[in-house]
Amino acid sequence: MTRQRLPSPDSSRIAIFSTDDVDHDDREEYWNRIATRYFGHLEAHATGPLEFRATLTTRLVSFLRTFRIVGSGHQVRRDAPNGGAVPDAIKLLLQVRGRCRVDQNGRTADLNPGSWCVYDTWRPYAITN
Repeated sequence: MTRQRLPSPDSSRIAIFSTDDVDHDDREEYWNRIATRYFGHLEAHATGPLEFRATLTTRLVSFLRTFRIVGSGHQVRRDAPNGGAVPDAIKLLLQVRGRCRVDQNGRTADLNPGSWCVYDTWRPYAITN
């Protein structure tokens, strides 16, 4: 498994993480480490027959941290409350391409390109891309 040095979450420089540089068998574990660093404990799993591929680009812009995630079909879940692992955050998810479904508190939002939703990262949720 390729080990990449992770920048500090408060770094203002652009950071890019890609599974392309990781052995196929280690990609989900690598992606879960990246997700946990920025979003608290999450579990990501491929949802289709294709190998898992994803790239995350992040940058601090003023007081907001921006993320751009491009990837193959996968699901991300937080089954328990954040519990303070990362600061309280409200996320705005803008779907640019493809589709995704966000499930939280018994509600579901199906997003197509150009649609968006807001969700509370403190509470359990699932996002299926």
